[in-house]
Amino acid sequence: MTAQSHRAFAQPLDSPIPPGGRSFSFLYSEGFDYLTQRLDGTIMLGGGFAQSPQQGMVEVGVSTDDSYDPTGAAHICGALSVLFKDAQHQVDVNDANYENRVKSIWSGSLGTSADALPWVGRLPVRLTGRNAPPANKHPKIASPGEWVSAGYSGEGMVNAALCAKALAMMILKPNEDNVSSWFPEQMRVTEDRCKKADPSILLQDLWD
Repeated sequence: MTAQSHRAFAQPLDSPIPPGGRSFSFLYSEGFDYLTQRLDGTIMLGGGFAQSPQQGMVEVGVSTDDSYDPTGAAHICGALSVLFKDAQHQVDVNDANYENRVKSIWSGSLGTSADALPWVGRLPVRLTGRNAPPANKHPKIASPGEWVSAGYSGEGMVNAALCAKALAMMILKPNEDNVSSWFPEQMRVTEDRCKKADPSILLQDLWD
């Protein structure tokens, strides 16, 4: 399932904190935003899903990223001045740079899985309906097949790197139990997990 999310690129905030040294999460009663500061001081703020109409439900099923929802965009554009408001240094709306504080805003498509967790591993033949390729001649490497690491559900920056590492180890060293000690079993692709996957439950959770 796909959904749309928003992100903005803004000028540096006036702060004594060295650029690139911190990141932030802003939790609300519904949803959250996330912020990182690049080494040049510019700000990247993402989120706004739950602040879109119908608590983000209008974004579900949107598979294109050539436009964005104005409500979610307005939340992102206005969040910086609110979250970092300094009573001693009021924003001067007559400042020539004030209107240009947000330099760019865009949307992106999120690959959301039925259980909101990444899916990592070999896809079962019974799931794909396609025959497995002939076994290879390298017993130390997994037999050919279809492998996947996807469905990060908006948490790709957190999960993608180690999911990719786990997938590589599953392929390169299939005879060794080299990922169970640190990789969550809940993220492995299994037939049982596929049977339990129900997108309607995820939609209900989002709606609630």
